[in-house]
Amino acid sequence: MIFIRKSQQPNEEEETKKAVIKFIVSTFKYDVFTADKLLCEIVNYENGKSSSKVYDKFGRLKYVYSMDISGGLDAKKRTEYNYDIKGRRE
Repeated sequence: MIFIRKSQQPNEEEETKKAVIKFIVSTFKYDVFTADKLLCEIVNYENGKSSSKVYDKFGRLKYVYSMDISGGLDAKKRTEYNYDIKGRRE
């Protein structure tokens, strides 16, 4: 997408600036369930990388994987989130 802006100041030479913005396309998969029946959201980025977010039964973030977990899980690429009895993230 190209944006063109022309100068509107009086007594100033007309100037045209162009800015090119590159968009990154991401594909989202919603309502995916893991083997232990937790809700998951998978994002595949245009550069070939992926991430997966797994939510617990209360809708809180439980795991984040730096991969697409559709093909299986890898605990090495997982960040785990735990919550105390009041529901605050530890």
